[in-house]
Amino acid sequence: PKQIVLLIKKHLPPVVLIDLDECLPDSSHQALKLLREILSYHAATKVILCATFCPRTHVVEAIAQGAYEFFQKVKDQSIVSLLIKRAFYLYGL
Repeated sequence: PKQIVLLIKKHLPPVVLIDLDECLPDSSHQALKLLREILSYHAATKVILCATFCPRTHVVEAIAQGAYEFFQKVKDQSIVSLLIKRAFYLYGL
């Protein structure tokens, strides 16, 4: 996570996708911490979270803390593409 934060600080990306399945075993807490850190450095960043499974309470908490979007992983990649394109569009407004 520290390396991710350093990259965020350096590049200030408009959109970040966090895969909760790739986080440490305590993924939801790690992801929420990462979300807060990203937004503290660059509040305009659109942070999208995804997972195979995630309790609804964690999703609601992430959205309340500033996540732009959450989606369950799907086989139809066009949905993911649409979400990311929309995030870039809204970032540019």
